[in-house]
Amino acid sequence: MMILLFLIMFWAIAGFLIFNVEPSSISRFWHENVLTPFQKINTNVTKQAELNRIKVEQERQQAEAYQAYLALIRESFKYKNDGN
Repeated sequence: MMILLFLIMFWAIAGFLIFNVEPSSISRFWHENVLTPFQKINTNVTKQAELNRIKVEQERQQAEAYQAYLALIRESFKYKNDGN
């Protein structure tokens, strides 16, 4: 971790002093090449998680409806057998 921090600081200092890089170009590089891809990945993961949550909720509702349907069938057979 310290090596990475050192490299980043060296790159920034070298950019300012040796290559005369403007801070705006470093900021633009950082946003275009580092932050934006991570934001896209995070957005895709968030969307996928939301879709998975919706899918699980739909499956749960279908299971509840099926259980209610089976209970209704059991009740109808119970009354049908009691009547005979």
